[in-house]
Amino acid sequence: MKMALGCLVYWLSGCATSSAISPPREGKWPIRDTQLFVREVGLQSAATIVVLHGGPGGNHLGLRAFEKLAPQFRVVLYDQRGTGESDRLQVSPEQPDALKRLSLEENVEDLEDLLRRSRTYKVLRHSFRTARRRLGMRLCHFSVLGNHVHFIVEADDKVALRKAMTGINVRIARSLNRLMNRRGRVISDRYHARALTTPTEVRNALGYVMNNARQHAYTASALPDVYSSWADMDAVVPPETWLLLEGWGRGTRRSRRATE
Repeated sequence: MKMALGCLVYWLSGCATSSAISPPREGKWPIRDTQLFVREVGLQSAATIVVLHGGPGGNHLGLRAFEKLAPQFRVVLYDQRGTGESDRLQVSPEQPDALKRLSLEENVEDLEDLLRRSRTYKVLRHSFRTARRRLGMRLCHFSVLGNHVHFIVEADDKVALRKAMTGINVRIARSLNRLMNRRGRVISDRYHARALTTPTEVRNALGYVMNNARQHAYTASALPDVYSSWADMDAVVPPETWLLLEGWGRGTRRSRRATE
């Protein structure tokens, strides 16, 4: 008998060192609702140092001395929103609401999104793809956030779920340690699982995982988050349970009638 589904979360951490030299890379990165000018020095596989300039109105130019920390570290400098070579924001006394886009909170969320955009996702995706149908578990959906991952899976039973999650944890840890040239613990907490047994629960879980990056302001786009299975279906497998195949749709219809 199928156990239905689980929504899983675990936390990641890690660092690395390297000795090779890499030329600077720079350009505009699409970050949330704007484009930020970003300059990188050092290997992608090295531990990352992100250098923040002051403001308002500053830029990264006076901080390039930190690039001497490469190649031991990957050094990232960038111009915060509305400053330097990043896209300008139309702010004026006639548009007071536009000032909200220059708040400290907006800059913090920009930084979180910038940190996600690295080779780490490629390593995670490979681990997901390798483990997507192993040990009695099927990985059907995922969303990668700043320091944790959400999964929606199908599992034959609790034992299969536990074995499969242990296996994917090991794969992720080995892959990230190899990428970052380090040893030690990567997964800092046990995964948290919730069994989903009704169409409404599955509908809510799908909506939560699919829109989680948008809820945390990692993206402002209406398109699927690029760090989720909705934009990367090759990394997961099609569902086999009735709940994920079509049952969740009944939950959607019941919710709509209840709110009408």
